[in-house]
Amino acid sequence: MVRFISHHVNEDGGWGLHLGGTTTVFATTLYYIVLRILGIGPSQPLAVRARDRLLALGKFIAVFRLEISNSLWL
Repeated sequence: MVRFISHHVNEDGGWGLHLGGTTTVFATTLYYIVLRILGIGPSQPLAVRARDRLLALGKFIAVFRLEISNSLWL
């Protein structure tokens, strides 16, 4: 699963709603959470690129704060 996700990341470090789609906050957030659940550490390059892209998109903080009480491991 991790290999599939890593082979379909967009050049900007995010993911779209479908393969090759434009990066969206929603899809990138879901992929980031899946990567973390699958054991990818927060300092690994794939996670770092995804997190940087989310922060650049500017709306990730609201999603993260909404879930922080239930998912402190993110």
